[in-house]
Amino acid sequence: MKSAWLSMEELVRMTAGKKVVFWGCYDFFEKTMAKFKFPVEFIVDMNVHLHGEKSHHGYDVKPPSVLGELTMRDEYFVIVSSTAFYEIFAQLNGYGFDAGTHYSATPLLSNMKILNEMFSLRGEVLFSSSDAPVESESRGGGLYHFDLATQKMTKKISGTTRGIVRDGEKYFVADAAKGIRVLNQDFEDVGCIPLPQGSYPHGLALDEKRKLLYLVQSRFDQISVYDIESYQEVDRIFLTNKCSRSNFETYQHHINDICVDGDSLFISMFSRTGMMQADWYQGAIVDYDVVDKQILGDVASGLWMPHSVKMLGGRLAFLNSMRGDLHIAAHRVESHFNGFIRGLDFDGRYYYIGQSTHRYFDLMEGSSNNISIDSGVYVYDAATHATRFFQTPMIKDINTLLVL
Repeated sequence: MKSAWLSMEELVRMTAGKKVVFWGCYDFFEKTMAKFKFPVEFIVDMNVHLHGEKSHHGYDVKPPSVLGELTMRDEYFVIVSSTAFYEIFAQLNGYGFDAGTHYSATPLLSNMKILNEMFSLRGEVLFSSSDAPVESESRGGGLYHFDLATQKMTKKISGTTRGIVRDGEKYFVADAAKGIRVLNQDFEDVGCIPLPQGSYPHGLALDEKRKLLYLVQSRFDQISVYDIESYQEVDRIFLTNKCSRSNFETYQHHINDICVDGDSLFISMFSRTGMMQADWYQGAIVDYDVVDKQILGDVASGLWMPHSVKMLGGRLAFLNSMRGDLHIAAHRVESHFNGFIRGLDFDGRYYYIGQSTHRYFDLMEGSSNNISIDSGVYVYDAATHATRFFQTPMIKDINTLLVL
């Protein structure tokens, strides 16, 4: 089936030599005719008060039922100029008209189409929150299921949670108090990998090729590597020795999120030079070779509190959280948001971006004059740059986000 959404150039080509019928008077009829003077045979409209000879801009207006009486449909082309386009498409199909061959919406309705689609989203996301755990179904740290259609948020587990990774029918979740929790599809605990007290666990990444699980322990500026079947630690990765020289009292680089692609482990951090304690934010995304066990170089630098590095649609993506920038590929800012963004995923069309309550807006003085302090989830369409925001008012921190 061809598309019912032709471009203006395609519409002009498809109507050449045809008798053109518009379905819908008023704004979008008039705006479309202003773009190109189509050879209008007549107009159809549901409003009986508009029916009559030469009753609208000199054109006859008839009831839509006349289209069902046409026998030579190939001689006609219907341009839908009403905002009730989906209902009209269904009627035209019932009359035996084919989309793209016998009818199309005017291209000037494309924004209305996008709005319709974005306000009819049926997606579901899973996100972690590192808020302090409380006995509540709607607030506090934990793992939440969020239904975009109903905007219903359901807590699946409680805890100070950050990293999430899915492995078939299991989820691995980094919990600051319990370790790496292993959950089944019903979000029931079926295992746990213990962690050192106060290790400040953050991002998780799954290496399916080597059957390994990587975990960032931010307090130690360390990435621990686990065998995914035995849950035993098999290696540790340190980017520098700065943290160990301070007896692991606190982090120097603030490593947070990671992702695996081939032999590369991409790592996001707040301070490439390890100057966190001096408030020297030289954020970066680093490429670490897991085979040669060495840093290959910086994929991106000069960032401000970056998070959520991921391979999405075959391209490396990450969030420059303080700036509110979504990066697709190292040097391309795809879109900008006005809050502290963290948590990122992609469903093939839309990007899903988490936003946490902004705790550092005083540092933005001189950089932004519009700072959002709301928490929630953005749905962003890169093709049109349209964005929809779903607020999560009882949650302050959103860390990792997965599309279900």
